[in-house]
Amino acid sequence: MMVNEIGEVSNVSNTLKDVEILDNKRGYLDLKWTCIECDHVNTKNHISVFQNALMICSHCAASHYSWLSEYLDDSFNDNVLRIMDKYESIVVWPKTVELQQALHKSPALLEDNVYIVDSSPAKQGTYLRGKVTYSPDIIHSKNVKAVILVATVGTLISGITAQIKENYPEVELIVRANDLVEGEVDLSDPDFLV
Repeated sequence: MMVNEIGEVSNVSNTLKDVEILDNKRGYLDLKWTCIECDHVNTKNHISVFQNALMICSHCAASHYSWLSEYLDDSFNDNVLRIMDKYESIVVWPKTVELQQALHKSPALLEDNVYIVDSSPAKQGTYLRGKVTYSPDIIHSKNVKAVILVATVGTLISGITAQIKENYPEVELIVRANDLVEGEVDLSDPDFLV
């Protein structure tokens, strides 16, 4: 299986059948789905909504790839808009396949005052959905006060958070994208802040 820069996968089925979200806790889903090869009903628990979901049928071992964000309502975009109302500009960090899904699910992230950031010089200057990727120093130059972390690996989130707190003290809000997918989020609630 090959994954290109924007998360397209080849050599696997690109759909799940009869997807049912059994539970959604802060952007982590418990799913029930049917294999399109053998009609076996499968379940998978605690999958990040922005994760690249390679689902393997427990009966026939068929591989199914799906962007789980397709199954969510508009809460993510609504919460991004609420952050945009409160802060003049936003950074989304890092540039990952999860970010591709977030951009697809939230048209608000395509606005001019939203900046894609990555620490990797190899990613800086590249484009994703028509938006350039900047170094973290865009936070200083654009006086950014809010950062949305679009990653599913805890160590990556911790590392980026530490970098922000050490180098960009002007940032007032750091929030995980997963925490914005369920209902209206209270941005002053410390449980939702990194």
